[in-house]
Amino acid sequence: MKEIPSTIEYPENQNIPIWRYLSFSKFMDLISTNSIFFSRADKFEDNFEGFVNKAHQNWIAEEFKRFKTFEELKSNLEYLYEKSKESTLISCWNMSETDSLGMWKSYCSEHEGIAIKSTIDKLKDSLIGDENDNFHIKPVKYLDIENTKEFEFNVVELYTLKRLQFGFENELRVIMSSSYSNESEINFENLKNESLALEPYEFGKSVKIDFKGLVDEIVISPKASKWFVELVERMVNLIYDVPIRKSEIYKKPE
Repeated sequence: MKEIPSTIEYPENQNIPIWRYLSFSKFMDLISTNSIFFSRADKFEDNFEGFVNKAHQNWIAEEFKRFKTFEELKSNLEYLYEKSKESTLISCWNMSETDSLGMWKSYCSEHEGIAIKSTIDKLKDSLIGDENDNFHIKPVKYLDIENTKEFEFNVVELYTLKRLQFGFENELRVIMSSSYSNESEINFENLKNESLALEPYEFGKSVKIDFKGLVDEIVISPKASKWFVELVERMVNLIYDVPIRKSEIYKKPE
């Protein structure tokens, strides 16, 4: 496996398991293509993705005094902000010791959902990607992002800050910044060719992974029928030898 330039910031518990919850169709796409989909930041439902608050703006105003007016700065900032949302790609994971009923309900299904259980180190080591891909792994911080003055102004920081209302997700993110669909076509010699402007991916990008190296176990949704459990086992066992079990959230006490 080739070395990928990357940065990683661990949570307080470095060994905490991580989970990715998927619908059956998305899971089948993952195991059949050996890839994880990274979504564009502007395709998430949260309108505060990458939010730049007043404190951020004032800091920028001090740092970039070359702008003649605040309105000029604001115009340039808004342009750069929108461009960063288009070119920032994100894969979202949940950090938890066990699978979560709330996550089953929010992100797939109690009846026909699938969760991949892994670790942060396995996730880092399993990312393959393309030659120019650069990955940043970092836990999300939950705070009053509209008013906070504690920040580092960079893309990874902006996209790992979320409002307190989302704290239940206990999220870990893998971020690819400045990712474009045609970046491999552009080099120093053809930079001045206007027809070769960088183009963002339409919705996101499928990133190659080492699936077997990633997975600790596959967990099937807690209300799944027997036929669905058997279907998942058959499909996975055609390709991989990994542990598979049904969630025990609804098991009865002995």
